[in-house]
Amino acid sequence: MSNLEEKIPSRQVMVDTQIGHTINKMRKHEDKDIALAAKKVYFKWKTFFKEKRDKPKIEVRSDLKTEKMREAGRKFIKEALGKHHKGLAENIEVETFQCYKRLISAEYKKTIRKIIFTLRHQEEVKRKTVAGEMKVNDLIKLCSKA
Repeated sequence: MSNLEEKIPSRQVMVDTQIGHTINKMRKHEDKDIALAAKKVYFKWKTFFKEKRDKPKIEVRSDLKTEKMREAGRKFIKEALGKHHKGLAENIEVETFQCYKRLISAEYKKTIRKIIFTLRHQEEVKRKTVAGEMKVNDLIKLCSKA
């Protein structure tokens, strides 16, 4: 248990091995020392992943062609949403870019176009997005599958 306390496995390892479930069950162990050690490990891992999730992702500048393409996408999304939603437009574009592994691919371009047309022509989706009723990731999923 002391070895586990020193290390924090990746999220993928935790999902594959389900070690988090095992540690959580061990918090209820009859032996108080084991339960206490498991509790320490559990909360250490939990706080680590919460902090990691809440940290903003670092935005790295890309080459000129990529930046121009992304800026054009932001501009058209902003026009589709309305001039007062620049932050939301930027957020939509950044999340879309992240979904496509930070590459300007044909799929990224198609998804950006679909987002723009969806926001222009489907008032209900636009209203929900602006009001925050529809998450940005849900909008991206809706437009990438369509």
